[in-house]
Amino acid sequence: MTGPAFHQEPSRPTPRLDPHQMKTYTVASPLETHFRPGTCEEAECGAMRNGWRTVVYENTALGTRQAAFMRGDRSRKHIELPGEAGGTEFVFEAGQPCFNTIVVDGQVRQGHSVPLDRPELYLVRPGDWRVPVRPDEIRVHSGADAWTDDLQSHTQTFIDQAAKG
Repeated sequence: MTGPAFHQEPSRPTPRLDPHQMKTYTVASPLETHFRPGTCEEAECGAMRNGWRTVVYENTALGTRQAAFMRGDRSRKHIELPGEAGGTEFVFEAGQPCFNTIVVDGQVRQGHSVPLDRPELYLVRPGDWRVPVRPDEIRVHSGADAWTDDLQSHTQTFIDQAAKG
């Protein structure tokens, strides 16, 4: 199992147009409204299906805490092996929940993201990524057809301007 996902902003070239001359079209399924925490089974978790290995380095404070947690965790079966460069490798067998899933009183409090089968949001906002936008400036279309019509109409204005020279 690897560490937490690393988020990095995309590398984007700066457009030649002024941001106020642009629109941004987005299809979104926000985590807050379109997903819920779920179990490994619901998410078809690879770690649960295949088992996983975690290497910790007990010569650090974090590694010492992680090793103590895994050794004290009676809810998961594992074996310990000496790892490379002074690490300890914990090998967890298949069929048990990974460390991403935390269940409290029978309720999943933290886990994999499981979709709620809600329709996507079709959004159009003024400007591009360089311009901060207030929520009331974002247009939410009724569905894919209206969003596509808006996009095609907006694109046609550029085609028409290019044809004029």
